[in-house]
Amino acid sequence: MQVKGLEQVLKAANQIKSKTLETPGTNFHDMLVESIDKIDNNKEVPELDIKSFLVDSINNVNSALQYADDMNNKLILGETDNLHEVMIATEKAELTLNFAIEVKNKISEAYKEIMRMQV
Repeated sequence: MQVKGLEQVLKAANQIKSKTLETPGTNFHDMLVESIDKIDNNKEVPELDIKSFLVDSINNVNSALQYADDMNNKLILGETDNLHEVMIATEKAELTLNFAIEVKNKISEAYKEIMRMQV
């Protein structure tokens, strides 16, 4: 049996759990198996598109950096006097960039480890 869609399974499990609590003497396991069998396995589950995820993440990092840069320029030019917002934007951009760098490092390490595997 192939189950596509963890959300469907969790929803079915929660429904069964509530039914078993309402009616004493029912078997949770049997009801869960029966509900899982009823799940439509032909429905398409959206695939994780790594490329679009990475592109969106890089765009988010870039946006955060640009916003922080704009806020710094406004502070320098005297267009804003809210130092707190400028510092928050700068720290947020720095954290976002550092996180992106760490993700890149982990992906690189995983790739190197896969390449070292002997088949």
